[in-house]
Amino acid sequence: NDAPTVSTVISDASTNEDAVYSYNASANFTDVDTGDGATYTVSGNPAWMSIDPATGILSGTPDNDDVATATNITVTRTDTANASVSDTFALTVANTNDAPTVSTVISDASTNEDAVYSYNASANFTDVDTGDGATYTVSGNPAWMSIDPATGILSGTPDNDDVATATNITVTRTDTANASVSDTFALTVANTNDAPTDLTSGHIGSSTVDTINDSGAFSATDVDSGDVLSYSVSNGVGVY
Repeated sequence: NDAPTVSTVISDASTNEDAVYSYNASANFTDVDTGDGATYTVSGNPAWMSIDPATGILSGTPDNDDVATATNITVTRTDTANASVSDTFALTVANTNDAPTVSTVISDASTNEDAVYSYNASANFTDVDTGDGATYTVSGNPAWMSIDPATGILSGTPDNDDVATATNITVTRTDTANASVSDTFALTVANTNDAPTDLTSGHIGSSTVDTINDSGAFSATDVDSGDVLSYSVSNGVGVY
């Protein structure tokens, strides 16, 4: 029996994350014993890689966590007499851009009119690419709301005219490679009481030393639709 030999060393190589890696290592071995069987094994390989013991094909798909410096991988061919030979090569997993993702959906919410609204939407997004930049935009937002493109903070102050049913607002995070992800939530502006304004009266009257006669109607404006107004006199002397 003659042991198998390395016919050509396996070249160092690089593969991209998230891409299927496949290499037929049997092409790098030979055995002068015609018809001798062969079994292939691998050691030093990352968890994502395996080898087909019959064909010598290395395969697998690395992900972002596998991006690293070169890994030294050893492939061994063993014949039926248990004679073997090995070869080692270095494989590097190269980074590719990953789009940002929604880590937690933005919950539907309610805010009061005339109160400052602020929410940091950046807390709902993540990016596995460490150090990747982020820009935030918003759409479907009411006129009173804006977003800080650097921090993702939504802010503004709604007023009485903004009291309404839920508004669907979409926040988008975009990375430096222009990959993006969006999330939509509903925001409702709740009514709070506004004091009436513009009190006026249309009255006629006369007065003497002891008596003031006054009659007429009072009116006022209230932005709260349907609010009921009542009128009273304070610090007055006499009968009203």
